[in-house]
Amino acid sequence: MWLWEVRVHVQIIPGPHESGGRLDPGRGPLNDAVVGRRHGVSLTEATRTSPIEIDGRSIKETAFFTLPDGFTVDEVPDAANLQTTFGSYTTKYEVNGNKLKFTRALKLTRMTLPADKYSIAKDFFAKIREAEQAPVVLVRK
Repeated sequence: MWLWEVRVHVQIIPGPHESGGRLDPGRGPLNDAVVGRRHGVSLTEATRTSPIEIDGRSIKETAFFTLPDGFTVDEVPDAANLQTTFGSYTTKYEVNGNKLKFTRALKLTRMTLPADKYSIAKDFFAKIREAEQAPVVLVRK
């Protein structure tokens, strides 16, 4: 297993993605995970007959955003807290004035998951993708 921790500081500057006082969630800067998914898991089959190899790893990322003047956070996604026998995933958003702090953590235990547990793994990784694509919405004050 390996451990990786990242701290990112970002200053948001309004630009062409600004739309009617709201940052467009489809193109705004806060609609996806801060650091790309380097070891993505693609579980797309309807069923599976062979076991799934889960690589052990632990990743914690924290990103700090400075909001542009004249904007405030209108909505943040709900915190995620996923727990399985082979891993866990959490997210947390904190707003303090014009600062936004986003933390996510993924911990996977190295193991061979039986094929009959495929739906659990598929659901786990789908919920991670969903959590990472949830937008933070900014509005003009």
